[in-house]
Amino acid sequence: MRSRVAVTVVLTLLGALLALVPVAAAPVGAAPTSGSGFTAVAPCRVVDTRPTVQGRINAGLSRAFQVGGSGLAGQGGQSTCNVPDDASAVEVSVTVVAPLGSGFLRVGPNDGTNPNSAFINYQ
Repeated sequence: MRSRVAVTVVLTLLGALLALVPVAAAPVGAAPTSGSGFTAVAPCRVVDTRPTVQGRINAGLSRAFQVGGSGLAGQGGQSTCNVPDDASAVEVSVTVVAPLGSGFLRVGPNDGTNPNSAFINYQ
C-alpha cells in the first residue's frame, strides 16, 4: 500500500478546449465548425507550490487552483496564461517535485467530484 505524503506540485497549461460556434455549413471534407475544438496555448506555469505561502500539499488534503484569468502569481504561476473565457476544459502537464515519500496524486475538476484513479504516482 502506498503511503500518502506531502507533495510539491508544478502545473503547466498546454491548451484549452473551446466550444466552436457554428457560422455556416462547411463544405464537404472541411473541418467542422461546431462542437469543440482544441486551441494550443504557449506553455504557461499555472501553479508551483514551492514558492507559495501554502507550500506543499499535505497528505489526504485537496487544493483548488485557478487556471484562467489573472492572479495566477499568488499560486506560484505566471500572472496570466491567456486561457480563453469560453474554454470548457484545459490540458495540463503535472510534475511532482521532491516528494517526502511514495504516493499518488489525483487531478480533476473543482466541481466536488473526486477521480477514482491516480493521475500521477511518485516515489
